[in-house]
Amino acid sequence: MPPRQPPPLTRRQVLLAAGVLLPFGAVAADEPIVVTLSLPDASLELTFEPGFESTARDALAGAVSRAAAVVRSYLGRFPVPALELQFEAVPGLGLRAGSTHADPEPWIRLRAGQASTPAALADDWILVHEMLHLALPRVPVAQAWLHEGMATYGEAVARCRAGWFDADHLWRGLVLGMARGLPAAEDAGLDHTPTWARTYWGGALWCLQADLALLQASAGRLGWRQALHALLAAGADHRQAWDAGRILRTADAALSLRVLEPLYERHRATAVATDLPALWLSLGVGGAQLNEHAPLATLRRAITS
Repeated sequence: MPPRQPPPLTRRQVLLAAGVLLPFGAVAADEPIVVTLSLPDASLELTFEPGFESTARDALAGAVSRAAAVVRSYLGRFPVPALELQFEAVPGLGLRAGSTHADPEPWIRLRAGQASTPAALADDWILVHEMLHLALPRVPVAQAWLHEGMATYGEAVARCRAGWFDADHLWRGLVLGMARGLPAAEDAGLDHTPTWARTYWGGALWCLQADLALLQASAGRLGWRQALHALLAAGADHRQAWDAGRILRTADAALSLRVLEPLYERHRATAVATDLPALWLSLGVGGAQLNEHAPLATLRRAITS
């Protein structure tokens, strides 16, 4: 994407540049408010544009801290050493949308309710989703499914692992969502079908299959989460620009397996139909309760334990 344009000068900056002295501590109504959160391995700078109530800023800062803890637990560390989060005020409560960028430093743009409360943010998934994008290099547009699929699948698994909800809730949600990601009749493979469903849920389905394939190949020791750990250890975070082949080849090499790149090659340009009912049956999900005696129940538990 093109470099960000610098924000327009605020009234305070214009007055100071003109030599006008302002009272100590004076803050103009159009002045952004910046809050810095320090993590053990990263610094997060929260920029609140005008319009937020003070209680909303506190609630959003708390939500950022909570989401960052989930991401750190899932990835072993925060994926980048410094991050800016820009909050745009909109009417109402809660987070509405987010997008993650790097040009070259990472930043996340978020639209948030100007009267947000901790209760309105308690079940938020957007912050975890956007922060997880930081764990992969930027990819060509045709391979956006890898980024969005990783963040869609990963945020659900990460929040489950952190205790936000139980495994039964997680799998019920994945059963509903993954059905949207199946290829349609005109599908030409993940790299060639940039629809919303295939980008987000087709990508998430690929990530689930990658997770299971890694776990099977390593007797349950290594999964998709460990692949992300290995990529971060190799310096492959959002500050880099790689293609999907390089990302997955690097992860395979770090894990001493050859699973991810072949799986990508199979799905890249071909519509691969997945028998979801058979997959759910083998995992022991989709019924009234999880089946702990299903053939792949051990792998299912490895994903969330």
